[in-house]
Amino acid sequence: VILVALGAYLKDSGQMSNETIDGAGMGLVVIYVIVFLYLFLWLGVSLLTLIKNRNTELTAEQVSEQTKPMIGQFFWTGFLSGLLTTFGFILLIIPGIIFWVWYSFAQNIYVDKGVKGYDALKLSKKYVEGLWWPVFRALIALMVISILVNIVTEIATVVGGEIASGVVSVIILIVFTPYSFIYTWLVYEKLKALKPEVQ
Repeated sequence: VILVALGAYLKDSGQMSNETIDGAGMGLVVIYVIVFLYLFLWLGVSLLTLIKNRNTELTAEQVSEQTKPMIGQFFWTGFLSGLLTTFGFILLIIPGIIFWVWYSFAQNIYVDKGVKGYDALKLSKKYVEGLWWPVFRALIALMVISILVNIVTEIATVVGGEIASGVVSVIILIVFTPYSFIYTWLVYEKLKALKPEVQ
């Protein structure tokens, strides 16, 4: 909530405008981006850890102890996946889509098995091979929902302004983000069940 409010303040005050960003505004923008990225990564690895251990009772302190040391490698694994996917889109759209589907579960694999970086990407590809089209359809379904959610946010901005947009963004963060993580994890678990030989 604080991050959303800070973002709205920076935009309304003109410090994030295209025309000018003063020194103080730039400093706030940098802080905002770093804090947002860190919290988003921590949220992601924490959610995946909770989903993985959903049949085990974990306290907030236990989750924090488990996930804080994982944030760096979680980021690195996701960064490599995004980098290769982007490279694929630069070459041609189709390779980018192929890479996107191949490497979609790399971060899940890191949280689940501790396999990180490029090794996690290779393992994700092994799970998807031979099942590319069903996985593609599953990911596209989630993307369609995400697009609809973004449309709702834009409508809220037009109708109610930045405050309404901020409120909607917080609601989406609370509701849709866990849903998307659960959805992709269940797809990943299905792939593991179909390919128990992949290690």
